[in-house]
Amino acid sequence: MTDREIVENYYRDIDARDLEKVYQLFDEQIIYNRAGKVIRGISELKDFYETDRKLVGRHEIKRIIGDGSVVISEGSFIGTNGRDEEIDIKFCDVFDIENGKIKERTTYINDSFEKIQ
Repeated sequence: MTDREIVENYYRDIDARDLEKVYQLFDEQIIYNRAGKVIRGISELKDFYETDRKLVGRHEIKRIIGDGSVVISEGSFIGTNGRDEEIDIKFCDVFDIENGKIKERTTYINDSFEKIQ
């Protein structure tokens, strides 16, 4: 699987809420920078997806660009947040991929992080 396919599979699997497939894409020592919070390790990542992440919806990817082991995606997340408010958030994700696994991910959004809570 190419680095780009890893990122494409991430969005497909997270939108399908297939967390077991999502976890297989990440390195055990994943570092995920999101909303002023740093998630470290697969255990914290699982806790985040199973407990903290309240978003329901889908990602619409505008583009995915790869340069070596770095893959950048730009798009929108359309759905609802934890307060059942409709959201349409523009984002950019930067993925660092090593040995076929997502080693680090950083999410940037164009709106208040409060909207994705």
